[in-house]
Amino acid sequence: MTEFPFLHLTLAGVLGFTCAIGGYLSARLRNLLIFPFNVAVASTLITCTALARFLLPLAPQPRLGLPDTVAWIVGLPLFLTGVLMLVLAIWQIGLPAASTPPKRGRELVTGGIYRRLRHPIYLGDILWPIGWAILFKARWALAVTPVWVVLLLIIAILEEKMLAEAYPEEYKEYKKRVPFVTLRVL
Repeated sequence: MTEFPFLHLTLAGVLGFTCAIGGYLSARLRNLLIFPFNVAVASTLITCTALARFLLPLAPQPRLGLPDTVAWIVGLPLFLTGVLMLVLAIWQIGLPAASTPPKRGRELVTGGIYRRLRHPIYLGDILWPIGWAILFKARWALAVTPVWVVLLLIIAILEEKMLAEAYPEEYKEYKKRVPFVTLRVL
């Protein structure tokens, strides 16, 4: 009897999801660049980093000394929250709007999850890989996370500038009410 190819199916799913997220972030970065930069390099950097964040926890490496129960109790909620936040935010703002630069005439989305934080996509994309790495107790995957966080914060700052130009007064008021990437609970 052959063993169920769980690892192969997991890797295929992870690779597909990575390509989708990497493609989305590549489009975001390409549309947000306000300084001379090779778009192909930026796209490759984002896609490779996203791929590493998906696959690295599955690779042989030193593992965190967490009991399995703790890894699941901490990692699974972080992973699911991040994925849910990404999906909800992209669904709410709309995929075409989520992957193109802001422009006048398009309504600024300030309701739903965007009422609680300005960059739910980026926060979700920070949370899921941390949870994923904890689930697999992967030290190297956690080590990659700060690099990704810095890259996402740079993208968010560039996006803030474009939003302020596209919606001068409306975005100024929105920024006063809604935190950057920390979730406003009340």
